[in-house]
Amino acid sequence: MNGSASADRRRILPLALLAALCAPVAARGGDLSAVSAVGTLDSRSPVVAIEAPAGGEVLAAAAVETLRWRVVEDLYAAGGRPVRLELRDDAAVVWADSVAAPVDGAGLLAWTVPDLQIPRARLVITVADACGLVGADTSAVFALQNSLTDVQGAKPPARDLLAPNVPNPFNPRTTLRYELTAEATVELAVFDLSGRRVATLVAARRPAGRHEAVWLGCDEAGRPAPSGVYLARLLVDGSRRGLHAVRMTLIK
Repeated sequence: MNGSASADRRRILPLALLAALCAPVAARGGDLSAVSAVGTLDSRSPVVAIEAPAGGEVLAAAAVETLRWRVVEDLYAAGGRPVRLELRDDAAVVWADSVAAPVDGAGLLAWTVPDLQIPRARLVITVADACGLVGADTSAVFALQNSLTDVQGAKPPARDLLAPNVPNPFNPRTTLRYELTAEATVELAVFDLSGRRVATLVAARRPAGRHEAVWLGCDEAGRPAPSGVYLARLLVDGSRRGLHAVRMTLIK
């Protein structure tokens, strides 16, 4: 009987210790809250709040604007991963970049507005804490003033075109520029040489003009793609107006 009771105690103690480690501790900042604490296992995602842009602004291409955000999460400062920035037109990602995580969770970035041929966008900021839990926030809509907006009587390109990516070779970020003679439904995707789709960069209606998209060298799940040769393929109106492709070399 004593041996059985001793064995039961040995089984109960590890369970009690695990329960204590997993118990969340609330961390608060302003009207935001996240759950974690140094020395405990994380149980909730970091809370992100975009402060600028606030929505309603008009941001001109090539102008330098301030992006400002904050993250509430104790473990974030202990090992935050790179911050992902995205501009979205409806659900489509039209621009993306990554920056280093701020040490204290207060993000501040002097940002050069990209020249995108869309009238408005939202900013999405996504962060991950030291435990890999992800949090994100989306700004209100703001207007974009692009190079075509500023040129009176600007004419659309003479033909649909997908230009070679820049830089090439690259690691891990490269930019693809394409031109449309008229408004169209566009799909811009990355494939490996076996024909497997790696990432979809654009899948949306786009107006006539010049556009760009960024590939960060990751697949659809956000995992880094291996070194190798990839194809970027542009479909315009489901290939009725053309199929265009360029070769890209990712080197690590």
